[in-house]
Amino acid sequence: MVRLIHLIGAIILLFSYAYCGLSRLNEHDIEESYSHKRVKRQFERLGTKWSYGVVNYYYADKNNEIKEMVESAIAYIANHTCIRFNEDQNAVQRVQIRMQQNWLCQSTVGAPGMSMSKPIGELSMLVQSCDTIGSIVHEFSHSLGRFHEHTRPDRDNFMKVTTTVHEARPRPSGMTTMYGPFEHGSVMMYHADTYGPGTMDPLDMDYKQTMGNRRVTFYDMYKINQYYGCWCSKQLECKNGGYTSPSDCSRCNCPKGFFGNLCDERQQDSYELMAVNNLWQSITIPFAYKPEPGSDGFYSTFVYITGKANSTIEITLEGLQDVICTAGCTVNGVEIKFKEDSKITSPVVCCTDKPPYKNVFKSSHNPTIIELYSRTTLPSAVTFKYRFTNDKVVLG
Repeated sequence: MVRLIHLIGAIILLFSYAYCGLSRLNEHDIEESYSHKRVKRQFERLGTKWSYGVVNYYYADKNNEIKEMVESAIAYIANHTCIRFNEDQNAVQRVQIRMQQNWLCQSTVGAPGMSMSKPIGELSMLVQSCDTIGSIVHEFSHSLGRFHEHTRPDRDNFMKVTTTVHEARPRPSGMTTMYGPFEHGSVMMYHADTYGPGTMDPLDMDYKQTMGNRRVTFYDMYKINQYYGCWCSKQLECKNGGYTSPSDCSRCNCPKGFFGNLCDERQQDSYELMAVNNLWQSITIPFAYKPEPGSDGFYSTFVYITGKANSTIEITLEGLQDVICTAGCTVNGVEIKFKEDSKITSPVVCCTDKPPYKNVFKSSHNPTIIELYSRTTLPSAVTFKYRFTNDKVVLG
């Protein structure tokens, strides 16, 4: 009789994954469940999901400043995914948010009660030392089932990790971390020196200052949507690499730098430049933070550089004014989007004495987008020069 009850409970839990707001169970999950060799891993993955994609939470104490950041993080995730948040202290599945305990910023990976080895119940998220909205998105991403980007099973193709710290070990294949490309700039990545200097370096050292950045990336939300099988029955014709938003099927989720319901518009207060020939042109552009509803805590000013058709646009930085050099460039910085996949985070610059400040960035994207981001109201500025050439660019 006891075995029968357990079996019925398991069936109910399994069926609860069939829906997630506008979503369905991903076909990738279904296919793998038939492989005997992967059954254990499949249940491990299913065990991290919140039933029906609803995260129940409540606050265990008070801190208005931190609570405002938590609510902003919740709004950001809900605005880009099919995940829904419900403040309910009595829900069967819930996370307790503590804002005044131990000066920590951490969360358990996965939802409570969805693994056969754990009872239904409550997990805790500690956010007292979370200093950005992105940091809290990081913790909620853990709760939704994501591990750190630097623990992906393919991380050795992109990083040299020498630390023996247990939490930095690579995870098995098939976890949520594999629902999109590896990204040094992911909100789930630690900065390079977290475990000590030289213990977690990117193979492409231009990315060292990018690791640990706390802007939420396009792929951070894409991976959650893929993992929870978020989709819309009607797909829009999104432009520039966007996709129909499972949060609101009447609009698209857009890569950074593209706006509008179909990702076919540019930022209204942006800078639009024309590379008219192969002679260098120089310009200084100011930028600073200003409040923006629904943001991840940063405000970005975008620059669009257009060149002759089929030309290569070259850009090199000449000066940074009041841009703060930090590990992860977590206050403000410059990102020149030159990578072949323009949706992925390119190397970020905030230091004049570290790579890739002195690089000549070569891009085949027309326009090439430069993102100037900040979370401080301190006025900053970047000086750069640009031109086009007829040389073929080798995209990376």
